[in-house]
Amino acid sequence: MAKLLPPQISIPGVISRQHTPKPGDYGTYRPCLRLEFSFACAFCLCHEADLIEQGAEGTGLFWIEHFEPQKSAPELKDVYTNCFYACRFCNRARGGARTVDANGVRLLNPSTDAWNAHFTLSNDRIEPVQGDARALRTEKVYRINVDRKVVSRSHRRTLIEGHTKLIEGAPHRISGLKRALANLSGDALTDQEAIWGAIIALQKDVVRARKDLERYADPPIDRPEFCRCPQVDSSLSSQ
Repeated sequence: MAKLLPPQISIPGVISRQHTPKPGDYGTYRPCLRLEFSFACAFCLCHEADLIEQGAEGTGLFWIEHFEPQKSAPELKDVYTNCFYACRFCNRARGGARTVDANGVRLLNPSTDAWNAHFTLSNDRIEPVQGDARALRTEKVYRINVDRKVVSRSHRRTLIEGHTKLIEGAPHRISGLKRALANLSGDALTDQEAIWGAIIALQKDVVRARKDLERYADPPIDRPEFCRCPQVDSSLSSQ
């Protein structure tokens, strides 16, 4: 099976920038950003598969976020390192909020600030470390823990955990059903049909579970074939 995301959100450290695309309009950086951030929002950590089954391209669900806003720093509009892959909800939540507020509190930057040094995970919520003003502001500005995002993370956890348990336990359950079938007397037709029905139903459940888990495969089916980097092979998509 393809590599899957962990069932529970794994809070990353610093996300080092590996891609160096040829300078151009920031919209052309999108393939690099999808690969760079492993098809997940750099801020709330929701994966494309949390929001849609068949890949996010063309849906408007993931946008390019400018860490230094275009309005206040137009000279950085097309600078790759100022661009991040973000879900539409984080992008829209920030709106025009400045990088540094009136009190001098600066938003955290996923490429220079280790998320796991500023946040902890609690019941599918990405909580700011107590007393960490920058983490608190970042959480509020991007609305990292609104219900929609918490539910998405919870759904991923329960789906992957449940389906993984089903797939791993299916061979043992099927073997048990086949043993029961072999021990039936020859005239127990109704029982035979019931057991075969249970085996077939379990096999179908496994197929459906594998299909569901494939949505969380990294990379997704609509991964970019090429990026703008002259020296980075887009096949190296898993960071």
